[in-house]
Parts: sequence; structure tokens; C-alpha cells
Amino acid sequence: MAQEVKTNDDRQREAALALHRFGLGPKRNSIAEIASDPRGALLAEIERPGVGRINNPDLLSATAAARSAFEARSERRAQTIMAQRAQKESERVAAQSGVQAPGMSDELASKAAAAKAADAALADQGVTERERQNFLKEVKARLDAAFDADIGFAERLVWFWSNHFCVSTFTVYNMAAGYEREAIRPHVLGRFADMLLATEGHPAMLIYLDSTSNRRIHPNENYARELMELFCLGVGNYTERDIKEVARAFTMAWGTAAARTWNRHRSAVRSFSTWAALDDLAAALDRRVETPLAPAALDLDALWTRDLPLREHALWRMLHESAAGAKTVLALNIEDLDLDDRRGRAGDRWVSWRAQTARLLPALLAGRARGPVFLGDRRPGPARLPGDADLCPDTGRRRLSYERAEYLFKRATGHTLRQLKP
Repeated sequence: MAQEVKTNDDRQREAALALHRFGLGPKRNSIAEIASDPRGALLAEIERPGVGRINNPDLLSATAAARSAFEARSERRAQTIMAQRAQKESERVAAQSGVQAPGMSDELASKAAAAKAADAALADQGVTERERQNFLKEVKARLDAAFDADIGFAERLVWFWSNHFCVSTFTVYNMAAGYEREAIRPHVLGRFADMLLATEGHPAMLIYLDSTSNRRIHPNENYARELMELFCLGVGNYTERDIKEVARAFTMAWGTAAARTWNRHRSAVRSFSTWAALDDLAAALDRRVETPLAPAALDLDALWTRDLPLREHALWRMLHESAAGAKTVLALNIEDLDLDDRRGRAGDRWVSWRAQTARLLPALLAGRARGPVFLGDRRPGPARLPGDADLCPDTGRRRLSYERAEYLFKRATGHTLRQLKP
């Protein structure tokens, strides 16, 4: 049989079809460039190293973007609160002196008005300028990836899978773009299972599908329903074999995971089974016993040789040298310290320390004359505003909480603050 000879028009049509159906549409001269072998051009693009990825060091990770947004909103709220407090203080002083309240200075009044306007913008728009700038950088990077692609085959696959494993910018505004770069793009030409696991564990997906509200007694079934119904099998497409395959998949994915992790994923599958009125898909999976390991002894010599943050080092030294309780030490105020005698009053108790704590305290206080000795990492939001006694008048930061101090020590050592007592 004679081989069919393609005319130039046939090749042009095939090239145009490849660009429209598989790519993002033709550019100038792109039809002519691939007309000799449209199929080969498509394959060459997806075989290119790093295709589909965006490697831009200026872009924040999803978690870093969320943290940046939290800090930006906290700063904006703090500006409003500090301006309002300054106004109240001015009125109080004027009332005590019997003089008509002079009000705020022009500069302070301007700052207060700007802060209130910013806070109103927060309520209306929900985002800060810093968040918008980060989001616009992400949008530009995504558009650049599409514009710079020769054909756009890989980008079209990215868009397809981002739509399949979708999250919403209404829910995770600051994390959506990072989610696509971190969970979708690295696996867009790989295995479906790898992409599924990457999306399943990403913070943006966990927040979007309410997995952060999971509890042992009342598991949230939202993600389990999306996983089986939309992401994978579809409603009604389950058999006895599927139950066994779920067990096998669990063993492969989480077989070596901690008991708590295993049980959490097992609960998600069982909740979906209940919602869909199916036989228990996790029937072949036994719940694992969550037995905490006995902690090793705290090695203080090794701890003191580490490069520790100043605040944590001073706190841990004081707890060890004073043998006082953590809540008592955290309640200390600068004005109640007697640095020369190495002691301080917390309520009706005295806390005494030795040379190493005395060496660290001056650097920790850094010229502050009043307020809590140990401060938190950032200013509080208006919904969690503490009393004046727990707020530093110089920095606006709140007193370090016992829960946060316990978490920091446990993260650094695996032990509890109580074990610092001699």
C-alpha cells in the first residue's frame, strides 16, 4: 500500500491542532516551527528537565506566606490598638490634672486615623498590602511560566491537575500558589499516587477541606469524601477488592508511621465509608495502640553547650538554678527584680538565681525598665489583648505564656520544663 503523502496544509493543520488541543495555543511562527513533527515537539517539551516547575527564590513557600500574612495583620491591628491606648492615656492624664483634654498631637492623630483606616480595610478586604504583593508575585510567576513555554503542554497539565486537586483562594488565599508549586508541579509528569500523597499532606489542602478540625471521637469526613468520591474512585465504585487495596495502600504509605498518624488516616477512610453507606473500607486495618515512649534523661551539660536563643537560655537557666515553678518564673516583672542580690519577687514569693542567669539577664532586658521579664515572639492581636500587667509598654509584646514556653522546650529537647528542676 502506498504511503500517504502529507501536504504542507496537512502538516500545518496537525501543528495547529497540537498547539490548541495540547498546548496553550499558537504563538507567532510556532505552527511553522513544529509542522514537521508536532508529536515529537510535544514529547520533547515534557521530556525537558525541570519542565512544569517554577524555581523562583523570591517566592515564599506556602507556610512562609501564611506566616507573613499573620504577622502583617497582627502589625496592622497593633497599630490601631496602640493609637487608641495613646488617646485614652491622653484623656486620662488631662482629666486627672483638671485640664481640658488636649487630645493627641497632629502626628499621633494622623497615625491613629491611618491605623483605623487600615483596620477598616482589613475588615472589608481581608488582606494586607504585603499579602497582595506576595499574591501578585505568584500570579506573575504563573503567567510567566505559561508565556515562556514553547508549546505549553506541561503547563496545561499543571492547570488540569490543579483543578482536579483544587483549593480555593477564598479559604487559603496566601497558600494556594505555594500549594500548586509544592504539591502539583513536582509530580505533574510523575505517578498519580505521589501527587495524591503530596496534596493530601499539604497544609493548604488540610485547611481547605477542614482536616484541621479532626478529632478522635468526631473525625471530619470532608477530606475522606473528596479523596474517594472526587479525587479517586467516584461514588458507588467500591468492591470487596477495594477494601483490601485500601489496606495495602495504607501499609505502603503509612506502614512505618507513628501509631497516631496511622490511626488518623484510618479514621478518615472509615468516616467516608459511613457517609457513603458502604462496607467499612478500613475493615482490614487494625487500630494501632498509641503508647508513648519513656523519655530519656535530660542531659543538661549537652543543653548548655548548644547555641540557644537568649530568651530560652535565660529562662531555662533560671528555672534550673532557682528550682522555682515555670509559672512563677514567667510571672516575674522587671521592676520587681533585684539584680544585685540575684533575686526577684513574683507575687508573694521570691525567686533566687545564680551566676549563669545573672550573666544572661542584662542582655535579655536590653534597657527595658518595666513590664514582663520574658516576652512572647510578637504583638497580640486585638481579639487576644492581655491586661496591661502582661504587656510590655516598650515593645507592645505580651508576656511569654506557659504553654508557649513548654512547647519551645519540648521541641528543643523532647522534655518538659519540670525536668529542669535540680
